[in-house]
Amino acid sequence: MIKPRTPPGIMELLPREQIAFQRMLDVIRRNYERFGFLPVETPVFELSDVLLTKSGGETERQVYFVQSTGALANAASSAEAGGDKSLPEMALR
Repeated sequence: MIKPRTPPGIMELLPREQIAFQRMLDVIRRNYERFGFLPVETPVFELSDVLLTKSGGETERQVYFVQSTGALANAASSAEAGGDKSLPEMALR
């Protein structure tokens, strides 16, 4: 049986912990706003060519990569034209 675990660098909070965490963020946010700071939202994902050009190799070991389903679908179409039926089934998952 597979034991559930959280990937390194990911914080998971249960409801009670999430409420406490949210209260802390609210205090920080109110104080920042009180002194004139404005909120900034940044993406939780980035294009790999942008992210990895800043690193020198270190970042690549710390990043989770997600394959584009569009690229997989294109590969599936190419494989199907060549008679390979296993790759198109992967694109449907």
